[in-house]
Amino acid sequence: MPLVLQGPRLAGLYVRASTRKNWAGLTPGFRLVETGQPLVVIEFGPSDDQPASRGYEVVPTQALNGAVAHFGWTRTAYTRVPTWLISRGSANPAQLRNVRLALLRLHSQQAALDSVIRQLERGRVAYDRRTDYSKRLARYLSEGTSFVDRPLFGGVTLPTLKSAGRSNVQRYEYRLDVLRASLPGLREDILRRVEKYESERGSITNIVVTNHGGVHMETNEQHIHGGTFHGAVVNKLTAERIENAFNSFAASGPAPALEAAVRHLRVEVERLIAHLPDDEPGLKLEVAERLETLASQASKPAPLRDVLKVTGEGLIEAAKVVAEMASPIAAAVRAVLACFGL
Repeated sequence: MPLVLQGPRLAGLYVRASTRKNWAGLTPGFRLVETGQPLVVIEFGPSDDQPASRGYEVVPTQALNGAVAHFGWTRTAYTRVPTWLISRGSANPAQLRNVRLALLRLHSQQAALDSVIRQLERGRVAYDRRTDYSKRLARYLSEGTSFVDRPLFGGVTLPTLKSAGRSNVQRYEYRLDVLRASLPGLREDILRRVEKYESERGSITNIVVTNHGGVHMETNEQHIHGGTFHGAVVNKLTAERIENAFNSFAASGPAPALEAAVRHLRVEVERLIAHLPDDEPGLKLEVAERLETLASQASKPAPLRDVLKVTGEGLIEAAKVVAEMASPIAAAVRAVLACFGL
Protein backbone atom coordinates (compact mmCIF):
# COMPACT_ATOMS: atom_id res chain seq x y z
CA MET A 1 0.00 0.00 0.00
CA PRO A 2 1.19 3.59 -0.58
CA LEU A 3 3.13 4.98 2.36
CA VAL A 4 0.79 7.96 2.64
CA LEU A 5 -2.07 5.56 3.54
CA GLN A 6 -0.24 3.73 6.32
CA GLY A 7 -1.42 6.08 9.09
CA PRO A 8 -4.64 4.19 9.91
CA ARG A 9 -2.74 0.89 9.95
CA LEU A 10 -0.10 2.25 12.31
CA ALA A 11 -2.86 3.60 14.54
CA GLY A 12 -4.60 0.21 14.45
CA LEU A 13 -1.38 -1.58 15.37
CA TYR A 14 -0.91 0.77 18.31
CA VAL A 15 -4.46 0.10 19.55
CA ARG A 16 -4.02 -3.66 19.33
CA ALA A 17 -0.57 -3.57 20.93
CA SER A 18 -1.68 -1.42 23.86
CA THR A 19 -5.06 -3.01 24.63
CA ARG A 20 -5.89 -6.20 26.48
CA LYS A 21 -6.61 -9.05 24.08
CA ASN A 22 -10.34 -8.63 24.37
CA TRP A 23 -11.22 -7.81 20.79
CA ALA A 24 -14.70 -6.58 21.65
CA GLY A 25 -13.11 -3.96 23.89
CA LEU A 26 -10.95 -2.44 21.16
CA THR A 27 -13.59 -0.07 19.80
CA PRO A 28 -12.94 2.69 22.39
CA GLY A 29 -9.25 2.49 21.53
CA PHE A 30 -9.95 2.93 17.84
CA ARG A 31 -12.02 6.01 18.64
CA LEU A 32 -9.24 7.53 20.76
CA VAL A 33 -6.17 6.76 18.64
CA GLU A 34 -6.10 8.98 15.57
CA THR A 35 -4.02 9.16 12.44
CA GLY A 36 -1.55 12.02 12.26
CA GLN A 37 -0.95 14.04 9.12
CA PRO A 38 2.14 12.96 7.15
CA LEU A 39 5.01 15.37 6.63
CA VAL A 40 7.74 15.22 3.98
CA VAL A 41 11.15 16.81 4.61
CA ILE A 42 13.59 16.56 1.69
CA GLU A 43 17.16 17.54 2.48
CA PHE A 44 19.50 18.35 -0.40
CA GLY A 45 23.25 17.86 -0.17
CA PRO A 46 25.83 20.40 -1.34
CA SER A 47 26.22 18.69 -4.73
CA ASP A 48 22.50 18.09 -5.33
CA ASP A 49 20.58 20.14 -7.87
CA GLN A 50 17.68 21.53 -5.88
CA PRO A 51 14.57 21.82 -8.06
CA ALA A 52 13.07 25.20 -8.86
CA SER A 53 10.92 26.45 -6.02
CA ARG A 54 8.11 27.72 -8.24
CA GLY A 55 4.88 27.23 -6.35
CA TYR A 56 6.70 26.91 -3.01
CA GLU A 57 6.80 29.50 -0.29
CA VAL A 58 10.34 30.71 0.46
CA VAL A 59 11.25 30.99 4.15
CA PRO A 60 13.64 33.86 5.09
CA THR A 61 17.13 32.43 5.60
CA GLN A 62 17.84 34.71 8.56
CA ALA A 63 15.21 32.76 10.54
CA LEU A 64 17.09 29.51 9.86
CA ASN A 65 20.70 30.51 10.61
CA GLY A 66 21.36 30.79 6.88
CA ALA A 67 19.75 27.50 5.82
CA VAL A 68 17.49 27.51 2.74
CA ALA A 69 13.91 26.20 3.07
CA HIS A 70 10.85 26.13 0.82
CA PHE A 71 7.35 25.00 1.79
CA GLY A 72 4.58 23.63 -0.42
CA TRP A 73 1.82 21.02 -0.62
CA THR A 74 2.46 17.84 -2.61
CA ARG A 75 -0.50 16.33 -4.41
CA THR A 76 -0.96 12.56 -4.18
CA ALA A 77 -3.82 10.41 -5.44
CA TYR A 78 -5.23 10.28 -1.91
CA THR A 79 -4.46 13.49 -0.07
CA ARG A 80 -2.17 16.53 -0.01
CA VAL A 81 0.99 16.38 2.06
CA PRO A 82 2.88 19.35 3.56
CA THR A 83 6.39 19.29 2.09
CA TRP A 84 9.63 21.03 3.02
CA LEU A 85 12.70 21.33 0.80
CA ILE A 86 15.78 22.26 2.82
CA SER A 87 19.47 22.72 2.09
CA ARG A 88 22.50 24.16 3.88
CA GLY A 89 22.89 27.52 2.22
CA SER A 90 25.32 29.37 4.47
CA ALA A 91 24.46 27.29 7.55
CA ASN A 92 26.83 24.70 8.98
CA PRO A 93 25.80 21.00 9.28
CA ALA A 94 24.75 21.37 12.93
CA GLN A 95 22.53 24.37 12.10
CA LEU A 96 20.89 22.50 9.21
CA ARG A 97 20.27 19.56 11.54
CA ASN A 98 18.53 21.94 13.96
CA VAL A 99 16.25 23.11 11.13
CA ARG A 100 15.27 19.52 10.39
CA LEU A 101 14.69 18.75 14.08
CA ALA A 102 12.63 21.93 14.52
CA LEU A 103 10.39 21.02 11.57
CA LEU A 104 9.77 17.49 12.81
CA ARG A 105 9.33 18.44 16.47
CA LEU A 106 6.93 21.27 15.64
CA HIS A 107 4.89 19.07 13.30
CA SER A 108 4.59 16.19 15.79
CA GLN A 109 3.65 18.53 18.63
CA GLN A 110 0.97 20.24 16.54
CA ALA A 111 -0.43 16.88 15.37
CA ALA A 112 -0.71 15.65 18.97
CA LEU A 113 -2.35 18.86 20.16
CA ASP A 114 -4.80 18.79 17.25
CA SER A 115 -5.81 15.23 18.14
CA VAL A 116 -6.29 15.95 21.85
CA ILE A 117 -8.31 19.10 21.16
CA ARG A 118 -10.55 17.27 18.66
CA GLN A 119 -11.16 14.52 21.22
CA LEU A 120 -12.10 17.09 23.85
CA GLU A 121 -14.51 18.84 21.50
CA ARG A 122 -16.13 15.52 20.55
CA GLY A 123 -16.57 14.57 24.20
CA ARG A 124 -14.47 11.41 23.82
CA VAL A 125 -12.03 12.78 26.38
CA ALA A 126 -13.65 14.32 29.45
CA TYR A 127 -11.91 16.86 31.65
CA ASP A 128 -12.60 16.79 35.39
CA ARG A 129 -10.07 18.83 37.35
CA ARG A 130 -10.64 16.64 40.44
CA THR A 131 -9.06 13.58 38.81
CA ASP A 132 -5.37 12.75 38.48
CA TYR A 133 -5.60 12.03 34.75
CA SER A 134 -7.12 15.46 34.13
CA LYS A 135 -4.24 17.03 36.01
CA ARG A 136 -1.90 15.24 33.61
CA LEU A 137 -4.04 16.45 30.68
CA ALA A 138 -3.81 20.05 31.91
CA ARG A 139 -0.04 19.70 32.26
CA TYR A 140 0.21 18.33 28.72
CA LEU A 141 -1.89 21.16 27.27
CA SER A 142 0.28 23.67 29.10
CA GLU A 143 3.57 22.12 27.95
CA GLY A 144 2.39 21.46 24.37
CA THR A 145 1.05 24.93 23.73
CA SER A 146 4.11 26.47 25.42
CA PHE A 147 6.40 24.60 23.02
CA VAL A 148 4.63 25.67 19.83
CA ASP A 149 4.60 29.23 21.16
CA ARG A 150 8.38 29.27 21.74
CA PRO A 151 10.27 31.93 19.80
CA LEU A 152 13.30 29.70 19.17
CA PHE A 153 14.25 26.03 18.99
CA GLY A 154 17.91 25.24 18.41
CA GLY A 155 18.41 28.75 17.05
CA VAL A 156 15.55 28.34 14.54
CA THR A 157 12.71 30.89 14.63
CA LEU A 158 9.58 28.76 15.18
CA PRO A 159 6.99 31.49 14.36
CA THR A 160 8.46 31.68 10.86
CA LEU A 161 8.05 27.94 10.35
CA LYS A 162 4.49 28.07 11.72
CA SER A 163 3.54 30.88 9.36
CA ALA A 164 4.50 28.87 6.25
CA GLY A 165 1.41 28.17 4.19
CA ARG A 166 -0.77 30.70 5.98
CA SER A 167 -1.26 33.01 3.01
CA ASN A 168 -4.46 32.83 0.98
CA VAL A 169 -6.58 31.38 3.78
CA GLN A 170 -10.17 31.77 2.66
CA ARG A 171 -12.30 30.66 5.56
CA TYR A 172 -11.68 29.20 8.97
CA GLU A 173 -14.17 27.65 11.37
CA TYR A 174 -13.27 26.91 14.95
CA ARG A 175 -15.39 26.30 18.02
CA LEU A 176 -13.76 28.03 20.92
CA ASP A 177 -17.08 27.96 22.80
CA VAL A 178 -17.19 24.16 22.53
CA LEU A 179 -13.54 23.92 23.52
CA ARG A 180 -14.04 26.15 26.56
CA ALA A 181 -17.10 24.12 27.61
CA SER A 182 -14.99 20.95 27.34
CA LEU A 183 -12.47 22.24 29.87
CA PRO A 184 -14.50 23.42 32.89
CA GLY A 185 -12.28 24.69 35.65
CA LEU A 186 -9.05 24.62 33.65
CA ARG A 187 -6.66 27.33 34.73
CA GLU A 188 -7.42 30.46 32.75
CA ASP A 189 -3.84 30.99 31.59
CA ILE A 190 -3.69 27.46 30.13
CA LEU A 191 -7.12 27.82 28.56
CA ARG A 192 -6.10 31.06 26.85
CA ARG A 193 -3.00 29.37 25.42
CA VAL A 194 -5.11 26.48 24.10
CA GLU A 195 -7.59 28.89 22.51
CA LYS A 196 -4.77 30.94 21.01
CA TYR A 197 -3.26 27.78 19.53
CA GLU A 198 -6.59 26.63 18.11
CA SER A 199 -7.21 30.01 16.50
CA GLU A 200 -3.75 30.11 14.94
CA ARG A 201 -4.17 26.63 13.48
CA GLY A 202 -6.87 28.15 11.30
CA SER A 203 -4.13 29.66 9.22
CA ILE A 204 -3.35 26.32 7.56
CA THR A 205 -4.16 26.14 3.87
CA ASN A 206 -3.40 24.13 0.78
CA ILE A 207 -4.32 26.74 -1.79
CA VAL A 208 -1.07 26.14 -3.70
CA VAL A 209 -0.47 22.46 -4.43
CA THR A 210 2.70 21.32 -6.14
CA ASN A 211 3.62 17.97 -7.66
CA HIS A 212 6.40 16.71 -9.91
CA GLY A 213 4.55 17.80 -13.02
CA GLY A 214 4.01 21.43 -12.07
CA VAL A 215 1.91 23.77 -10.00
CA HIS A 216 -1.82 23.38 -9.41
CA MET A 217 -3.84 26.27 -8.02
CA GLU A 218 -6.69 25.18 -5.75
CA THR A 219 -9.43 27.79 -5.75
CA ASN A 220 -12.30 25.97 -4.00
CA GLU A 221 -13.31 27.44 -0.67
CA GLN A 222 -11.94 25.32 2.16
CA HIS A 223 -13.43 25.02 5.63
CA ILE A 224 -10.53 24.27 7.95
CA HIS A 225 -10.76 23.39 11.63
CA GLY A 226 -7.77 22.54 13.76
CA GLY A 227 -5.85 21.24 10.78
CA THR A 228 -8.77 19.09 9.57
CA PHE A 229 -10.46 19.71 6.23
CA HIS A 230 -14.25 20.01 6.26
CA GLY A 231 -17.14 19.92 3.81
CA ALA A 232 -16.57 19.05 0.18
CA VAL A 233 -12.89 18.24 0.75
CA VAL A 234 -13.68 15.50 3.28
CA ASN A 235 -16.58 14.13 1.23
CA LYS A 236 -14.37 13.91 -1.85
CA LEU A 237 -11.58 12.20 0.07
CA THR A 238 -13.87 9.61 1.67
CA ALA A 239 -15.56 8.89 -1.67
CA GLU A 240 -12.18 8.34 -3.34
CA ARG A 241 -10.98 6.03 -0.58
CA ILE A 242 -14.12 3.94 -0.72
CA GLU A 243 -14.03 3.75 -4.52
CA ASN A 244 -10.35 2.77 -4.57
CA ALA A 245 -10.84 0.19 -1.82
CA PHE A 246 -13.78 -1.48 -3.56
CA ASN A 247 -12.06 -1.47 -6.95
CA SER A 248 -9.01 -3.18 -5.45
CA PHE A 249 -11.25 -5.71 -3.72
CA ALA A 250 -13.25 -6.45 -6.89
CA ALA A 251 -10.02 -6.88 -8.88
CA SER A 252 -8.94 -9.68 -6.53
CA GLY A 253 -11.62 -12.01 -7.93
CA PRO A 254 -13.69 -12.65 -4.78
CA ALA A 255 -16.40 -15.29 -4.55
CA PRO A 256 -19.80 -14.01 -5.77
CA ALA A 257 -21.38 -14.18 -2.31
CA LEU A 258 -18.51 -12.22 -0.74
CA GLU A 259 -18.51 -9.63 -3.51
CA ALA A 260 -22.25 -9.09 -3.09
CA ALA A 261 -21.88 -8.72 0.68
CA VAL A 262 -19.03 -6.20 0.41
CA ARG A 263 -20.89 -4.30 -2.31
CA HIS A 264 -23.94 -4.02 -0.05
CA LEU A 265 -21.76 -2.93 2.89
CA ARG A 266 -20.24 -0.23 0.70
CA VAL A 267 -23.70 1.15 -0.09
CA GLU A 268 -24.64 1.23 3.60
CA VAL A 269 -21.34 2.85 4.59
CA GLU A 270 -21.81 5.57 1.97
CA ARG A 271 -25.29 6.21 3.39
CA LEU A 272 -23.81 6.38 6.90
CA ILE A 273 -21.14 8.90 5.86
CA ALA A 274 -23.80 11.05 4.19
CA HIS A 275 -25.72 11.13 7.48
CA LEU A 276 -22.72 11.91 9.70
CA PRO A 277 -22.49 15.57 10.76
CA ASP A 278 -20.09 17.80 8.83
CA ASP A 279 -18.52 18.92 12.11
CA GLU A 280 -17.22 15.35 12.56
CA PRO A 281 -14.84 15.07 9.58
CA GLY A 282 -12.57 12.77 11.53
CA LEU A 283 -15.42 10.31 12.06
CA LYS A 284 -16.25 10.33 8.34
CA LEU A 285 -12.65 9.54 7.47
CA GLU A 286 -12.54 6.92 10.22
CA VAL A 287 -15.55 5.10 8.76
CA ALA A 288 -14.04 5.20 5.25
CA GLU A 289 -10.73 3.88 6.61
CA ARG A 290 -12.49 0.98 8.35
CA LEU A 291 -14.27 -0.01 5.15
CA GLU A 292 -10.94 0.29 3.35
CA THR A 293 -9.29 -2.04 5.88
CA LEU A 294 -12.17 -4.52 5.72
CA ALA A 295 -12.11 -4.62 1.92
CA SER A 296 -8.33 -4.99 1.90
CA GLN A 297 -8.44 -7.98 4.25
CA ALA A 298 -11.39 -9.53 2.39
CA SER A 299 -9.39 -9.47 -0.84
CA LYS A 300 -6.55 -11.57 0.61
CA PRO A 301 -6.29 -15.36 0.20
CA ALA A 302 -5.73 -15.70 3.95
CA PRO A 303 -7.24 -12.64 5.65
CA LEU A 304 -6.54 -11.89 9.31
CA ARG A 305 -9.75 -12.95 11.02
CA ASP A 306 -9.17 -10.83 14.10
CA VAL A 307 -8.67 -7.71 11.97
CA LEU A 308 -11.87 -8.46 10.06
CA LYS A 309 -13.79 -8.88 13.28
CA VAL A 310 -12.42 -5.80 15.04
CA THR A 311 -12.81 -3.59 11.97
CA GLY A 312 -16.38 -4.76 11.50
CA GLU A 313 -17.18 -4.07 15.15
CA GLY A 314 -15.69 -0.61 14.74
CA LEU A 315 -18.04 0.12 11.83
CA ILE A 316 -21.01 -1.05 13.89
CA GLU A 317 -19.93 1.17 16.80
CA ALA A 318 -19.47 4.20 14.53
CA ALA A 319 -22.93 3.69 13.02
CA LYS A 320 -24.52 4.17 16.44
CA VAL A 321 -23.91 7.90 16.02
CA VAL A 322 -26.79 7.86 13.49
CA ALA A 323 -29.61 5.86 15.06
CA GLU A 324 -31.35 4.83 11.84
CA MET A 325 -28.08 3.51 10.37
CA ALA A 326 -27.07 1.28 13.30
CA SER A 327 -29.18 -1.71 12.26
CA PRO A 328 -28.42 -1.63 8.47
CA ILE A 329 -24.67 -1.33 9.09
CA ALA A 330 -24.72 -4.13 11.67
CA ALA A 331 -26.58 -6.43 9.28
CA ALA A 332 -24.26 -5.60 6.36
CA VAL A 333 -21.12 -6.15 8.47
CA ARG A 334 -22.37 -9.48 9.77
CA ALA A 335 -23.13 -10.63 6.23
CA VAL A 336 -19.51 -9.96 5.25
CA LEU A 337 -18.11 -11.64 8.37
CA ALA A 338 -20.36 -14.66 7.79
CA CYS A 339 -18.52 -15.29 4.53
CA PHE A 340 -15.44 -15.99 6.66
CA GLY A 341 -17.24 -18.06 9.26
CA LEU A 342 -17.23 -15.23 11.81
